[in-house]
Amino acid sequence: MNNFTQKKKLVFSFTLLLAVGFLTTLTIAYYSTKQRLADNIVEQHLTTTRIASAHLTHWLDQHLYSVAKFAKSIANSPDNPRDNPVLEFYMDQVTKAQELVFLAYALESDGYYASNDWDVPEDYAPRQRPWYQSSKTAMAPYITSPYFGPITQQWYIALTAPIIRDDKFIGVVSGDVTLNFIKQKILAHQLTDGSDIFVIDSDGHTVIHNDSSLTGKSIQSLMPGIKVDVITSFQEANGVLLEQGDVFYSIHPVEHTNWYLVVTTEKSSINSELSRQTINLFAIVLLVAILGVSGVLIYNRYILRPVFRFMAFDSNTGLPSKTTFKQQIVDNHLHKGKQGHLLIISINKYGQYTTLYSSSTMDSVLVAVKKHITETLPPHTELGKFSDGRFIAYIESNKTDSRQEVDIWLQRLAYHLSMPYKVEDNELILSFSIGASSYPQNGTTIDQLIDSAFSAIGQRGKNTLSSYHYVDPKDIEHRNHELAMLRALQKAIAMSELHMVYQPQVDSLTGKTVSLEALARWHSSELNRDVSPAEFIPLAEKSDLILLLGDWVINTVAQQVQTWNKNNIVYDCISINIAAEQLQQPNIVDRLLSSLARNQVSPQQIELEITETSLMQDTKTCLDTLQQLRSAGFRIAIDDFGTGYCSLEYLKMMPADKLKIDRAFIKDITHDNQDYEIAKLITNIAKTMNFDMVAEGVETEEQVSILNSLGCRFIQGYFFCKPMSATALANWNSENCIATETQH
Repeated sequence: MNNFTQKKKLVFSFTLLLAVGFLTTLTIAYYSTKQRLADNIVEQHLTTTRIASAHLTHWLDQHLYSVAKFAKSIANSPDNPRDNPVLEFYMDQVTKAQELVFLAYALESDGYYASNDWDVPEDYAPRQRPWYQSSKTAMAPYITSPYFGPITQQWYIALTAPIIRDDKFIGVVSGDVTLNFIKQKILAHQLTDGSDIFVIDSDGHTVIHNDSSLTGKSIQSLMPGIKVDVITSFQEANGVLLEQGDVFYSIHPVEHTNWYLVVTTEKSSINSELSRQTINLFAIVLLVAILGVSGVLIYNRYILRPVFRFMAFDSNTGLPSKTTFKQQIVDNHLHKGKQGHLLIISINKYGQYTTLYSSSTMDSVLVAVKKHITETLPPHTELGKFSDGRFIAYIESNKTDSRQEVDIWLQRLAYHLSMPYKVEDNELILSFSIGASSYPQNGTTIDQLIDSAFSAIGQRGKNTLSSYHYVDPKDIEHRNHELAMLRALQKAIAMSELHMVYQPQVDSLTGKTVSLEALARWHSSELNRDVSPAEFIPLAEKSDLILLLGDWVINTVAQQVQTWNKNNIVYDCISINIAAEQLQQPNIVDRLLSSLARNQVSPQQIELEITETSLMQDTKTCLDTLQQLRSAGFRIAIDDFGTGYCSLEYLKMMPADKLKIDRAFIKDITHDNQDYEIAKLITNIAKTMNFDMVAEGVETEEQVSILNSLGCRFIQGYFFCKPMSATALANWNSENCIATETQH
């Protein structure tokens, strides 16, 4: 009940947190969006001004270009422009094709004036007209201020361009358009209620307005309170927004002119639009909030609760999941100090069965296994699903003799679990491994109890029958010892606690040292003792530490060989042991060569020793790597030959230079005929395949004599000396006079 209450609290807290976060997000989004709405409305009016200005500018650019092009054509024409039918035809066509009402030109010399579709009065003096004077003064294309045509009774705008021939002003071309056309075509923009659009000039007069009666009037009637110099001070390409009283004024300059396009909008119109959009936004927010809360409730009922249920219990067996079961045991038993026994019940080779049978079939098998367990173990047993093919159980007991009772239950359980299971009209017989640990004897935490139970399963060995095992305290002690050793070794490698010793390989016929084998030694400061290589090397091979250790050995030996080279002390080669894990590294060749290059050591000075067992893990990869190493200049030796599983076929393919007879065949060679014959056989193989040969572990003169008789002259062992440091080796060489000093 307590756990269920905790779950309800978790669901409630999650739902409340989700709701608060959701509402907070909506509130922030509402006020942020409201501000953006206000900014967007203002920007909308500025955009309207820009678009209207762009349309007007585009139209003026297009037609001003046509007028300037006509002026240039007249200037470049060799013909007399007076009464020129070509020019008259051009003017007529341009006014028909474009939107100019009139297209005309006047000459400076005598005031000659020609226009399309207008009978020019005799007293018309074009040189006195404002459009002519403005263009002559500007000496560039120019747009005049509006002028009133007394004959047509309309307002016009003239687009003018000077006629310049040989850098001399000879006249003006003028194209006219009515203000009504500009108002209808250029300023016809959809505006909101309470808005207006018009054009003013830099002198403070109205140039274009939908109300023709305002043309030419002061802007004070349209823009009260705004001075002309304030408007003309703004030249921003994107326009500006002015606020005066209850009106916003969006103002944008018009290119090629001294005009400004103005869009006015009453604040009440903007506020009305803002209120309308705000109400819409609030309605949307409210709707989203309602949907969000409803979604949370639905999510909690139909999704969250099933998810918690799915996470807490196995959907097939209905048993608590591993996480849920562990928490239950901790809460109900361990925290209360109640003694008990934890069981891990594992189906052997479960993965193979899943490949042979369908998932639904295996689900049925698991349900049947669950039934056997619950029917066999005591009623108060708590059962859970640990993982695929594994169950976990906890049996509480306060009796001192409960171990014997549990043994009886486990025997019965192993027996009942071994009964046939009905699978697809066939009978399936499963085998199980059952590991048991006791609280608090084998652990005080749930994870320690589980680890101990798995350690007990590991005791079953190769037994294929259903069996149960209690964890052995010795196994726990051994596991803890290994973990302590691994930690100490990792620290030792990092802190350079290890050191190298070297054992000579001696030519027994001459007494000279020809090669050395490099061997790692370790005195652990953490363990406060010397640790044998037979203890830490296999342990390192079980973990990735063998790679770190191997790199350290290679670098240390390379540094020592560099020192010997500088002192002119040369051996045929220095042997380094290489583990199978190192050979399987894809960059082993590059790493070895890089280490030697850093220390200026040649690969020909290094011999790599591998065991036969190394080849068995990944034969092809190892052989390929050895071939690469041999090609790079390294020598290859097969260590402990005869103790592994290497066949003669692999020996034939292996790029080896040397065989080392294992000490197991040397120790009793003086009185064991089988060892003698094996040593003789290895010697004959080495001779036949042209391998060098070294005998390891030689301790007596009689052993040396027998090996010499078999043809093995190179000896390594205590008969000559134990492994020693580089300093001790120098003294030993000096005392025994068996070191060879030569020049490179």
